[in-house]
Amino acid sequence: MIFNNNEEAMKQALDAGDVFAVRNMGNTYYGYRRVTAGMETGKSTITTLGNGDNMVITNDQYDALDEQWTAIDWDFTPTNAEHKMISEMGKIPEKLETLFLEAMRHLN
Repeated sequence: MIFNNNEEAMKQALDAGDVFAVRNMGNTYYGYRRVTAGMETGKSTITTLGNGDNMVITNDQYDALDEQWTAIDWDFTPTNAEHKMISEMGKIPEKLETLFLEAMRHLN
């Protein structure tokens, strides 16, 4: 979808739900969803980790991980101050530490 700086077309797409807006750290990002039907073949999936490294896992491993992450209703969206704590000071915000401890309890 390209709107060529046509604000009216963008507004119509937002109103229709074809485009959605997400606010994060004071910025607005726009996106859309695309559904594709097809068949996946192959034995592995390349997953990009948060640090940018790629990891090859089997499709069964991917499906198992996806099922678990979908079932767990955890969410951590850092505030600007928390983002700064993580990226610049290397500290873990208290609510993220609480989330980690909860995850550890579920593993035992």
